[in-house]
Amino acid sequence: MSIIQKGLQQLMDDLNRVTHDYGIKINVKKTKVMYISHKGNYRMENQIHGQLVEQVSEFKYLCSLISEDGYYEKEIHSRIALGKKIFMDKKRLFTGKLNLQLKK
Repeated sequence: MSIIQKGLQQLMDDLNRVTHDYGIKINVKKTKVMYISHKGNYRMENQIHGQLVEQVSEFKYLCSLISEDGYYEKEIHSRIALGKKIFMDKKRLFTGKLNLQLKK
């Protein structure tokens, strides 16, 4: 077990202990971990209540796509595609056969 994995496991154990003190139980099925590194593909096995926590390579947080390699390439492509879709929807409105007064 690497130093990083030991540190993350210690954090999870501490969090589990604190939440347990307040009568809260962490749902392992809904809990995910992600290790962010420019080197990418770093696999860990962290546990809560003796169950393995799923490690993910990317997730959405506050409408932003975060990936394990620390780059935002997928996020940028996603936002460009969304902007293009919205523009194309509006383009149909302006170039359609609507009355000029309605377009204004």
